[in-house]
Amino acid sequence: MRRLWSLILALVILTVPVLSLAETALPSGSVHVKMAVNLTDVPDSGEVNAISQLLDLLGIEITGQTNADGNVQAGFSLTLNGEDAVRFQATASGDELIAASNLLGDGTVAMTREDMQKVLGEAGLQVYDALMQILKPAGEQPAVALKPEDLEKLQDLKTVKVLQELLQKVEVADTFEQPTNADPATQLICLNWETADLKALADALHEDLKNNMDMLSGAPNAAELTPEKLDEAFAELDRKLDGLEPDGPVEVYLDDTGIVAVKAAWNAKETEKDGDAEQIRSTLDIVRNTGAEGPVYSGNFVLTEENDVGSVSFLAMLTGESANILVDVIRTEDGQESGRVSFALHAAKMSENAFRMNLDVTASGEPTEDGFTGFHMTADFTTEKTDAGENVHADLVMYADGVEGKLHLTVDVLQAPADAELSSENAVRPGQMDEAALESWMQELSGNAMIVLFSALQSLPEDVLMLLN
Repeated sequence: MRRLWSLILALVILTVPVLSLAETALPSGSVHVKMAVNLTDVPDSGEVNAISQLLDLLGIEITGQTNADGNVQAGFSLTLNGEDAVRFQATASGDELIAASNLLGDGTVAMTREDMQKVLGEAGLQVYDALMQILKPAGEQPAVALKPEDLEKLQDLKTVKVLQELLQKVEVADTFEQPTNADPATQLICLNWETADLKALADALHEDLKNNMDMLSGAPNAAELTPEKLDEAFAELDRKLDGLEPDGPVEVYLDDTGIVAVKAAWNAKETEKDGDAEQIRSTLDIVRNTGAEGPVYSGNFVLTEENDVGSVSFLAMLTGESANILVDVIRTEDGQESGRVSFALHAAKMSENAFRMNLDVTASGEPTEDGFTGFHMTADFTTEKTDAGENVHADLVMYADGVEGKLHLTVDVLQAPADAELSSENAVRPGQMDEAALESWMQELSGNAMIVLFSALQSLPEDVLMLLN
């Protein structure tokens, strides 16, 4: 029976992080996430057909809401052939975890951390801590308030002085060559920063952080920002900066509306731990070109290491009503393309209350031993505002070259009025039972769970039952 408890609570741990969004997104209602998975174009074999049938019958629904006390109430249900097979909900009340499920019988079950350890052993402590961290919101984090003396410290920081020195190396040119394939620029800013400048900035920041650790006390994860970890992080940064050599200034072209183009190039020598050094050249080129339909942004980032070249290129057209973005990530070895990942995104406003987005992802590379040469995914998302909130519908199709079958995933995120809140009143408290009563209660649950599961299995086709056996 302890394994059943562990399975149920583990499933809740997997689903609740998604539902914790209810804490801010749904202050007065609940969110329902419905999922369905299907297979198409699969090989004609008994086992595969049985899996396909099972997926067609199986439904998953996850729910979440914020209760009146500010705690999150989360749950999930598995349906078979449209009928509930397993239902589970959980929330927190004080230091108790409150749960309800058809596997647990009628009513609710309430357990403290010590109760979880008594019933589930050490695993119960981990389950309790993980659930309570999500079900009980941490509350507002205290604001990091700077005192007058802290402001004086900021003015005296070494980092501020180094930044002021770096600004002296920024040149503004009024006469220059226009960038290619870009809107006309009215100004050119050149960032003439050398490796020594970047190392000086890193050293100053390192020194200031170590000398003013108290100013970071209110920052997120402040306990992890120890002087020793800062030393390790900046030592690694310093090692990387040692091999960095800018190839000319970073050029930023501007007009009255913003950035027109950015151009940069630098060389780097990456020294591995075994002492081997790799020479890498990087270039960055981004431009904006405005046409009749609006601005079009394009760019290339290229990394070259001897005969191995990696590049990222993009093209983006943005208007007030839609966006079209293309991205290609390509690797070339000895002049031959060895791998590519492509993204294509189209998003558009359909009406005042509806929005649609399409995403296509394709990956290709050298064939593997089993014939796999690429992967494809298409996704279609629509959102619609209703009186209850914003609903989302998603259809995803995934398949691989050289592998038969396509995987279809459908997700609906629906907002609805809040469910009834779980109550600890009259809840069963296993932690307060003596050994004999606890054993009897767990035997009763075991019998109830077997009845629930047997009832669910009865709705499955014979091929699926043979697969499960």
